[in-house]
Amino acid sequence: MKNKKSPRSFLDNVCTYVTIILGSLSGILFAFSIVCAVNHSWTEFGIYLAIAIVLLIITIPLMFRGDIYKCPKCGHEFKINPYKLFFTKGMLCDLEGTPTKYVKLKCPKCHSKDYCKRRWK
Repeated sequence: MKNKKSPRSFLDNVCTYVTIILGSLSGILFAFSIVCAVNHSWTEFGIYLAIAIVLLIITIPLMFRGDIYKCPKCGHEFKINPYKLFFTKGMLCDLEGTPTKYVKLKCPKCHSKDYCKRRWK
């Protein structure tokens, strides 16, 4: 028998590729907006920057889809708003470029602020 991947796994792969493509497009459009600002093309600057921000708003929930965090104090596992998570301390990566395992969050159960362990799906 052939080993078939589950539809859930296929959907996760598609989400990963879409996230990479949208994030790259957002970065490219942001770079174009900077070039337009240097050249004093203000309408193009506004258009490129607006499109880059919209793509970023779409990409952020896809990046953190399904991530669960565990409080070190009480052991409570919880999900958090992806937009709030994007701007927290220590979220994106460490100095070596690898994604971090710990993020400083406030536990909804015990209300303590500490570095919660990130568990990818």
